Amino acid sequence: MARVFDDRPTANELMDAALADHLAGRYASARSLYTQVLDQEPDNTVAHMNLGTVLLTLGEFEPGWREFSWRRRLQSNQLPVWDGTQLDGEGILVRGEQGAGDNIQFMRYLPMVSAMGGQVSALTLPGMKRLFSSMSERATILEPGDRADGLHVEIPIMDLPGILGTTSDTIPAPIPYLHAEPELAENWRLRLGPAEGLRVGLCWQGNSDRPRDELRSVPLNRFAPLMSVPGTEWFGLQVGSGEDQVPSFNAPGSFVHLGPRLRGGPDKFINDAAVMEQLDLVISVDTSVAHLAGAMGKPVWILLAREADWRWMLERQDTPWYPTARLFRQTVSGDWEVPLSEMTSALATKVNQRHQAINPH
Repeated sequence: MARVFDDRPTANELMDAALADHLAGRYASARSLYTQVLDQEPDNTVAHMNLGTVLLTLGEFEPGWREFSWRRRLQSNQLPVWDGTQLDGEGILVRGEQGAGDNIQFMRYLPMVSAMGGQVSALTLPGMKRLFSSMSERATILEPGDRADGLHVEIPIMDLPGILGTTSDTIPAPIPYLHAEPELAENWRLRLGPAEGLRVGLCWQGNSDRPRDELRSVPLNRFAPLMSVPGTEWFGLQVGSGEDQVPSFNAPGSFVHLGPRLRGGPDKFINDAAVMEQLDLVISVDTSVAHLAGAMGKPVWILLAREADWRWMLERQDTPWYPTARLFRQTVSGDWEVPLSEMTSALATKVNQRHQAINPH
């Protein structure tokens, strides 16, 4: 719905209206309003960034990446920013940014940078170096405090899709590109014992410190109908936020919460990855667990709010970022009834297919 202003609106008024429409999922209107902000304030960094996420949501990747890259102005660079040209042996620092899921999603680009002649060093978020060690053949994996020599240029990791010309049809998806440590995976295989049904891992909440987390998170008790599907056994993958719901949750089926045992000291996600190797399916809200499962090539079903993050685009039930993922979307803001009902039916079908494969006669 088009907005009507009494007088020529100021850039601040346009920005407020754009943010409201953006957060409400009115992307066409938000796009128009951000553009009007930039007509008045061509160097408005936030308007450029937000316009970028709107365009990416709409699948318009080329202008989307360009606008999204304006966030560099809010970052500090110690080296010249790489412009995407051939590197010819030069050292390049790929700098991690934003959240754990973002870094998991975009680490896939390291081999492409290496193929352009770069001696790649990737600076990850604290605690994620060990998880990414399986990519060390193509890059030196660093974490804050590590020393790196011979660097000539740098690039924020989320700028790699734009620099490398990624479109919705050319997203690199060399799944899997992350792997569990074999010894840890074997330890968890022994700890979990023989499977007694379709093994499902569940993550129901994001980081409660992140803005608007309440929109993407689902109360644990809403998953009771899924856990009632016969032939399934469930494992809680929640760590931190949301674990406080476990003691009062009366699971209708087999449910073992692994959260306290997933903490790997300073190394994040290494136990999550090892457990996922033992699972048939991961079900998650939009959080780093979903990205890890997708990067490992595990079947993963992701619950999305109606106003989902830009990377999931619009209306799709699949995602080119993770070929093994299936998306279950809200149709009404704040109402999880439809996607959870669809997921319950899909799970029953999956269990039946598994049973028929094991017992063909």
